[in-house]
Amino acid sequence: QRTQTITGLTAGNTYDIYIYGQGDNFTDTNNNGGQNLGVTIDGNFFRTSHDGVNGGDGQLVENIEYVVLSAIEADASGEITFDTFNPGGGGTGEFATDPDSNASRFSGINGIQIVGDVVVVPEPSSFALLGLGFVGFALRRRRR
Repeated sequence: QRTQTITGLTAGNTYDIYIYGQGDNFTDTNNNGGQNLGVTIDGNFFRTSHDGVNGGDGQLVENIEYVVLSAIEADASGEITFDTFNPGGGGTGEFATDPDSNASRFSGINGIQIVGDVVVVPEPSSFALLGLGFVGFALRRRRR
């Protein structure tokens, strides 16, 4: 189990978070098959599963290739925290299982999409470059 934290959000705002997590190796007999993702947040459990096609069917379907955490509020620090883990076969075992009942030791996040009022804050180096550009512009205007 791993704790994940998304930072840089606006405190008190709500967000929909799409978490993509499914492996493509469902026939490996060396405990690498399955590769589903479990997510818990605020006592709610979500999991991806297998779409029935080894290597994937190329479709994105909720609760198969991704899960949606809806209307999650950022805390006072502008953060949202959730746990990810290998959800086990059917959500009850130690390892996720593929259609051939092979156990998986792995789960992972393939991608995260945040939908909501996301505020982008420039890094300090960006501010420094903007400041230098302004100084150069001001000096050039003064020389004319």
